[in-house]
Amino acid sequence: MKGTTANEWSLGKLGAELLAVGMVFPIIMSVLAPLPSDLAADSGWGPRILITDDNSNNTGFSGYPAVAFDISGNLYVVWEDGSELDGSGPDTDVFLRKWDATAQTWGQRVLVTDDNLNNTRSSQIPQIVSDSFGNIHIVWRDGSDLTGVGFGGIYWRMLDASTKSWVPPVHISYDPNDTQGSGTSPSLAADRFGNVHVAFKKGNPGPAFGIQYMKWNGTTRTWGNMATVSVNTTKFDHPEITVDPLGDVHIVWDDDSNSSGASTYGKDRDIFYRRLVASTNTWAPIVHLTDDDLTDVYGSQVGGIVADVYSNIHVVWYEAMDQAGLGYGLDVDIFYRKWNASSGVWEPRVVVSNDPGDTAGSFAPKIDMDMKGDIHFVWRDHSDVDGAGSHAGDVFYRKLDSLNGIWEDTTSLTNDLNDRLNGWFPEVASDRYGNLAVVWWDQSDLNDSVQDEDADVYMRRMEVPIQNLQAMIDCDPDTINLKSQGKWITCYIELPPGNDPRDIDASTTLLNDVLAPELNPKYGFAKSETSYIMDHDGDGVLERMVKFNRSEVKQMLSPGDSVPLTITGKLFDGTEFEGTDEVRVMDSIKSTQSLHERTPRQGRSESAVEFLIRMRTHRSIVNLI
Repeated sequence: MKGTTANEWSLGKLGAELLAVGMVFPIIMSVLAPLPSDLAADSGWGPRILITDDNSNNTGFSGYPAVAFDISGNLYVVWEDGSELDGSGPDTDVFLRKWDATAQTWGQRVLVTDDNLNNTRSSQIPQIVSDSFGNIHIVWRDGSDLTGVGFGGIYWRMLDASTKSWVPPVHISYDPNDTQGSGTSPSLAADRFGNVHVAFKKGNPGPAFGIQYMKWNGTTRTWGNMATVSVNTTKFDHPEITVDPLGDVHIVWDDDSNSSGASTYGKDRDIFYRRLVASTNTWAPIVHLTDDDLTDVYGSQVGGIVADVYSNIHVVWYEAMDQAGLGYGLDVDIFYRKWNASSGVWEPRVVVSNDPGDTAGSFAPKIDMDMKGDIHFVWRDHSDVDGAGSHAGDVFYRKLDSLNGIWEDTTSLTNDLNDRLNGWFPEVASDRYGNLAVVWWDQSDLNDSVQDEDADVYMRRMEVPIQNLQAMIDCDPDTINLKSQGKWITCYIELPPGNDPRDIDASTTLLNDVLAPELNPKYGFAKSETSYIMDHDGDGVLERMVKFNRSEVKQMLSPGDSVPLTITGKLFDGTEFEGTDEVRVMDSIKSTQSLHERTPRQGRSESAVEFLIRMRTHRSIVNLI
C-alpha cells in the first residue's frame, strides 16, 4: 500500500484500506430505490441473497461474514451483528445461519455468543469450518470474560453433529501468566483426520507473544498448548492457516520485521510463511514470500492460504507494487504465489487483478479450492471492470484452472446501479461438488433491506451440475486364468484430482454392477486405512484398494483378450464414481459357452452371483420389449 505507516496499520483492515486509496467513503445508504428482486443471475452465478433478515430490530451493523460447507453440502454463514436480536444486548454478537442442502431452505438465525452477565462486550471477526465428522467450529475475538479469568481473547465453540447441541465457549488464547486480554485475527482450518487448527495474533507481552498456533484433537476433543510461530518481531498481524492432505500445517502472516531476508528498505510490511511438519512435529524455518528490492517498498497484507490434494500451497495477498511489469501502475493489486510440493520451491508471484481496467485499487483477497483443484479468488475492488461502474467498490471474482493453467476473466458479483457502497471483505468457500458461495457485507439498501444506516450481509452462489467422477481403475492380475486357484482379484481405485480415496464408501462399490468386494475386517487388507489406502503405481496419488473373490469373479467372465472390469460406487457424500480396466481372460475351460448363457447344473443350487447375472440379463431383455 502507498506510504503505509504503523499508525495506519493500527486502524485495522477497514481503516487501512480507506487510507490507502486516499479517501474515506461516507458510510451512507443509497438514496436510490431498492431493486424489486434479487440481482439477476449471470455467468452461472445465482441471485444475490440477503442473509441478515431485516426487520425493525435489525438496525445495527452486520458484517465481517465467514462461510463454510459441511460434508453433507449444508452451508453455514456466521457474522458479527450490532443489533439487539434474539435477546442479545447492545454489544456486538456472533450469529449463524444454515442453508439445508436437503430441504433447500434457510434456517433461522442462531445466536452463537450467548448473552448473559458475562458477555457484555463486543464479539467480532468470526471464522468457521466444518470438520470431517460434520461438526461445526467457530472462533472469534471477544472482549468479554466468558470463563471467569478476568479478561477476554479468542474463543471457540462447536456445534456437535451427533448431539445437535453447542458445547460451551472455550477461551483458547488464555495463558495462566497473562495479566490482560489478548488475541485477535483468528484463522481456522480442519484436516481430514477430524482435527481443527487455529492461528491468531497474541499481542500482550508474556509467555505467549506473536503469531500463535493451537490444535484441537478430534479424537480426545481437547485443545493442545499454544505454540509461537513468528520470531524476533513486535509488528505482526493477519495470520491465515491451512492443512494439507499429509497433515502438515501451513501458516502465513504479514510482519514489519527484518527477518528471513526481508529488507528494511522503505520500512514496508512483508509476507512470511512457516510450516509445521506433521511427521516430525517440528517447525520448518520461516520463509519470506514478498521479494524485497528497490521496487517493492510498499506494505503487503495477507489475504488467504489453501492447500491442494497434492500438498501444493497457494497464498494470496495485496500490496501496491509495480515490479518487472507485474502490476498495472502503483495502485494496490492482488498477488498470488504457489509452493510446488514436487520441486520444493516457491514459484514466481502472479498478479491476479491484472485486468487493464483494474487501476483503482484491489483489497482484502480470499482464496479457496474446489474438488477439481481449481482456485477461486474474491476481493474488493474500486475499478470499473465487467460493468462494475465507478462507485465505491465491488466484489470481484476470478478462477484459475489449475490443471491447464488458464485464468478466467474477472467477474464483478456486485455490479448493479443501486449498489453504491458495497463489497466489503468478501469470503469464498466451495463444497466437494465444486459449488461456490461468496459472502460480503454492504451498506446499500438491497433486497428490500431496511433503509437506514445499518449494513447487511449478502451472498451469491454458483452451483455446478453433479456429475459422476471418472475414476482410474487398475486390476491385478492383468491376465486371469479361469483354471487358476488364486483367492483374490485386486483392484485399485484412483479418483480425479481434488478427491480423496478415503472418502470412498467401499460398501457401495460393485464390480460389473454385480459383485461386492470383501470388507470383512478379519482380513488384514480390509482392517484399517493404512492397509487399503496406498500409492500402488508410485505416481504420488493415493488409491483405494479393494479385493474381490476370484472364484466369483471368474463366474462373471467370458474368455477374451480385452475383457472390461468396471467398478462403480459412491463417496460418503453420495457422489458417484465409475471406472473401467481391461484384462485378458484365458480360454481354459472346456465349454466355450458363456456363464451368462449357462443354466445352473442339476443337483446344486444357483449361486448368488449367477442369480444376479441372470436377473440382470433378464431385466435388460425386459427393458427392450
